[in-house]
Amino acid sequence: MKIKISLLACMVSIALSSGCVSNQIGAKHETNLDKATILYKEGATLEEGGADNFLEVESKYVEAAKLGSIDALNALGVLYMKTENYSKAQKYFGEAVKKGDEIASFNLANMELTNAYSEPNINKAIELYSYSADKKYAPALVALGDIYATGKGVSVNFDKAETYYLKGADLDSDDALNRLALLYLMQDGFDGDDKTENAKKTVKLIEKAADRGNAQAIYTLSMMYENGFFYEQDHIRSMGLLEKSAELGYPEALFSMGYLYLIGTNINKDTKKGIELMTQAANHGYSNASNNLGMLALKGEVLPKDYSVARVWFEKGVSEGNILSAYNLAMMNEGGLGGEVNFEVARKLYAISADQGYTASMLKMADFYGNGKGVKEDKENARNWLNKAIETDEPIALMAQANAYFYGMYGYAVDKQRAGEWLNKAKNTGSKEALELEKKWNAVNRYEITKKKMEFKKNVVNH
Repeated sequence: MKIKISLLACMVSIALSSGCVSNQIGAKHETNLDKATILYKEGATLEEGGADNFLEVESKYVEAAKLGSIDALNALGVLYMKTENYSKAQKYFGEAVKKGDEIASFNLANMELTNAYSEPNINKAIELYSYSADKKYAPALVALGDIYATGKGVSVNFDKAETYYLKGADLDSDDALNRLALLYLMQDGFDGDDKTENAKKTVKLIEKAADRGNAQAIYTLSMMYENGFFYEQDHIRSMGLLEKSAELGYPEALFSMGYLYLIGTNINKDTKKGIELMTQAANHGYSNASNNLGMLALKGEVLPKDYSVARVWFEKGVSEGNILSAYNLAMMNEGGLGGEVNFEVARKLYAISADQGYTASMLKMADFYGNGKGVKEDKENARNWLNKAIETDEPIALMAQANAYFYGMYGYAVDKQRAGEWLNKAKNTGSKEALELEKKWNAVNRYEITKKKMEFKKNVVNH
């Protein structure tokens, strides 16, 4: 079921640690450790503040480490990872591991697994993750589960993966709960029945997380009630859960509530409240909200029409990886909305979303290369982009190929028979736009026939 993908699927990945450090410090030499704590915190403050002075941050951590701070050893490892000084990162993580630090062991395992400084060593990574897991560090349990769930360097073993994820879930790890849900879905298949034993296990996990007040799980339950997945469809129950998730600050819930207020579905229409919630979602980094706010400002719907405001929101969306924002900002640059026409910037933005499979952007790339917009005309490249778009089977791509044959674009010879074949493919998808295109072609054909008749009559009169 598609709903299972949208609600529950999460990406199983084993990512390099971003530098989570322990706050636990031993008490062997209280005076020295007090000084170490102060130095470590000073270094962390400098680093978190975006200080450019790497040497000053490094110096604080080194001094703290000399005075016995395990946090500082781990922080140094992370600092050197960021600068790709892997040998030093390995050294400091290793020193922290010798002192019994589970987080450093986790970080070092990530290095072993991701080929950060040498050939990947899955056995060493498992050993280090296991050391950390034995100390009940949930991310290590999740990492071990990931290894066996995905077969990264080992044989796929769902039973082992489940065991590790369950241990992580017992430590209240939301990542472990998400992984378990995905694991059960992987075993059923994403189109499986929602009443299987694995589906029941998945729902129990989500319910458990929701009972703990997990905003994401509450949102997921809301969507399940809304779509009738596992539970009987219940719009009232769904709205109650959605509101609760939004109150807890979950970005997707804020976005959904904002959208519902804007259109007045399942709730009294309140555009002011809708914009407020949509803005909160955007400020929480939810890129779809940024894109929607940009569109509202671009079109002057609900928000005042303001191209500069639209650009700001689209730029935010692009920075967050939103392909629609990239496309919309490209269109603004292509059309000179809120600034000068800039084909070069537009093409680069279209390329961002085209490379991620957005059909409309692929067609724009074909147009830019086919007509030399901000780039040297290249009919072959234009056809390549058109072919990529066609692979998506989107009606707009099929119609673009039809138009290419009808008008002789991108180096194709005019071939109205082949144009008709491609148009029929688009019509077979149920596309209303394809029917409109057919009407347009018929008008063009009538015009051409009329024009030829008039030219013929003119020639007869003249002779």
